[in-house]
Amino acid sequence: MKIIDKISIDTSNVKKDSTARSFTVYGDVGSVFSLHVVNSNNNFYNFSTEAFQATPVKLVGQEIGNNGIYTNSIKFPTISSNDEYNIYFFANSHYKTIFSDDLGGGLLYKVPNFSDERNADGTIKFPSSIYQFLDTTITITAAHSTTGFDTGAFSNATFSGLRRSVFSQNVNQLENTSIPNRINVSFTFATNDQSKNFSITRQPVLKDFEITKTHTVNGAITSSNFVVLDDVSGITRDMDVTAVSSGSLAASTTVTNVDVENKKIGLSQNNTFADGITLTFTGKGVAGVKAINGASLKISDLSIALPTVNNADTGQATNFNVVTKKSNGNLTSGTTVDVVSTTGIRAGNTILADGLTTADGTDTGTPITVASVTDNNTIEFTSALQNNSIIYENTNMYFSGSASSGVTFTCNIDVLSLADDDFTLTLNLDNILNITDSY
Repeated sequence: MKIIDKISIDTSNVKKDSTARSFTVYGDVGSVFSLHVVNSNNNFYNFSTEAFQATPVKLVGQEIGNNGIYTNSIKFPTISSNDEYNIYFFANSHYKTIFSDDLGGGLLYKVPNFSDERNADGTIKFPSSIYQFLDTTITITAAHSTTGFDTGAFSNATFSGLRRSVFSQNVNQLENTSIPNRINVSFTFATNDQSKNFSITRQPVLKDFEITKTHTVNGAITSSNFVVLDDVSGITRDMDVTAVSSGSLAASTTVTNVDVENKKIGLSQNNTFADGITLTFTGKGVAGVKAINGASLKISDLSIALPTVNNADTGQATNFNVVTKKSNGNLTSGTTVDVVSTTGIRAGNTILADGLTTADGTDTGTPITVASVTDNNTIEFTSALQNNSIIYENTNMYFSGSASSGVTFTCNIDVLSLADDDFTLTLNLDNILNITDSY
């Protein structure tokens, strides 16, 4: 008998675009085999046309030559939805050919998938020979709970790649070269009303990035700190429960433990939930992404900054965030100040202007700052000018501490691996930016 010893083909996931995969059959000279490839729609691969067709067809009577090797390839098409393929080899008994014991020792060999993952019930998770998936997409966005946030002022950042891809960590990347698996996030934020402005509460940290997942309640509870769900995948201890689809949620409810076998979770607060409602769980930072989605990320170089303005006279850079002009005459007394525009100005701002004094007129006195903003053309100082000082009409006035637009957030996100599903990672700006309605 002639023996086919080995069949070699890459069975890792195929990208969505048309891709050719070569295969090699090793065996005794004169061994004869046939094969067919079938997709999830029960269409068959035609090796002559390099396309799948509804009519059954297979590659028949292929003989291993004098070198003991046979090679060919399969061309997978571009897809618009996920697909999977099974590859079957048949040893031709008429030519006294069988498969080796390593290939099952019979006349039929189905190519197994590279993954040996199992489902919870022990069944094979990927039973087909090869899977072809659409790209997995990561969307990076930002949100603020205050209505003054202009959601249309910036564009989301995205990254797409082959499902279950694993990437390098770029430790030896040259400084000025592009990193293919890096998301260079750069957002510029604005308010949606001239009376509203941003001030920075603190610099961003990893846990300001959040990812959410919903699960369904399986059985109503009343004033209980345990609940059974249809599924507890992706839920970890200390994860926040942030929303319910119906009813109410006790404030500051977090997960205290997860019973995977019984699909039960413990809660830090007593809650009353109806059967069938959904709970929203929020994971934070890269650990939250790993738990909920399975992807691995590295996030670095997080920074947020207010815009700065140039000196209107010299063009040189300043540390101030807003510039406007004194309007409606000179300021000689009182604390009411007319300006061309108060956009971006808020109470507490520091001020620079020719003629501005300290509260007591001394060099070491308390600085005069913005006490309040009256309307779009008027502010109040915390103190009147001293020593007969004057701020003349059309004097440039500089303010620091807030801005209504041009607030920039940047970071680098290296995608180390992708999982099965798309996900959105949201920067929670409530932790980072304060939005004030000045008048």
